[in-house]
Amino acid sequence: MQAANETIAQYTVALRKLSSTCNFVYPEPTCKKSIAQVFLQAQFIRGLSDPTIREKLLQEKDLTFGNATKIALALEASKLGNRVLSSSTEGEVNKSLYQNLLDVKILQVKIQSTPIESPTKLNLK
Repeated sequence: MQAANETIAQYTVALRKLSSTCNFVYPEPTCKKSIAQVFLQAQFIRGLSDPTIREKLLQEKDLTFGNATKIALALEASKLGNRVLSSSTEGEVNKSLYQNLLDVKILQVKIQSTPIESPTKLNLK
């Protein structure tokens, strides 16, 4: 579950690290999707602390784990940006939005660089 003070990017990185100790195995070799991706996606959505973001992801057709994280990060950033715009002066808004965008970009790189293998067994040690 996503902690109260944990961003979606931090939650995603933590979830991928936790999955590295799992040995996901395909139920059959003809499966079109990575079972690791399916489990990660389900846990990611289930564990989100923001029900609005969870609902949006559940409405998406043909959602993948990668797309789910991108959509969730964008929604989180827009909510944060809206809060900053509503409660700050112009100078504070520009500085805060710039820092938030920088943080999101850095964490997106970390998320994308965490490998997910998908042949028949996930082995991320």
